Amino acid sequence: MGEARVSIPEEEMLLRLRKLLMKKGRLSKTIINSSPGLPSMSSYLIHFGTLRNIYRLIGYNGNQDWFDKYAAHQRWVGLQLGNAARLRDAFEKLGRHATLNASTECLRIDDAVNVVFRVARCRNYESKPLRWTLHYRVRWPKGWVVAVRLDEKNEAIFDYVLMPSTWLTFSHRMFWFSKEVYKGHTIDRFDTFEALSRFLIERIGKEKPSRVIKALPRAPVASLRKTKGP
Repeated sequence: MGEARVSIPEEEMLLRLRKLLMKKGRLSKTIINSSPGLPSMSSYLIHFGTLRNIYRLIGYNGNQDWFDKYAAHQRWVGLQLGNAARLRDAFEKLGRHATLNASTECLRIDDAVNVVFRVARCRNYESKPLRWTLHYRVRWPKGWVVAVRLDEKNEAIFDYVLMPSTWLTFSHRMFWFSKEVYKGHTIDRFDTFEALSRFLIERIGKEKPSRVIKALPRAPVASLRKTKGP
């Protein structure tokens, strides 16, 4: 194991990576890890940070489209985490116990109810109605799923939807659903996150009797029509 370890200066690490790029015509984690005489991908990340920065240092832009899509997705994830934090604060103001796990994007209320926040991308195929997808996650806690649904180009917010996690069935690691209905179930959809929050607070509040329910705002009507925001 000691003999197999590669220890070279950072400039040499980048030089060898450039030579590998010239030879292969492209780069990937698999290509780097399987190339003899080259540090592992993990070593490059330790020395140079992100994969995007490593590629930038050697002038490689072959994965630029992937990086752009990933950056856009991360922005939407950040938006949803911000929404989750706002909902957590709203529950805490009502005297409820709420904790947010950013790694799983899950808000847990009173150690009993889970609300998972996800991004639903639009799949626009010719001659077929619009559909949206949620990617499979290893851990999908039972409870509610709050998804920000993107427009046809996945560049702006279309609306917000609320579904029980028990509805989710995955095919090829994807959950597919249409604009308003999933297998006979009416999907609650809202123009704004504020409207969705009021609906969800009242819905969860009904599970806990007493004074908390009386303090909750009236929930908007959720049907095939969009629920109007404030």
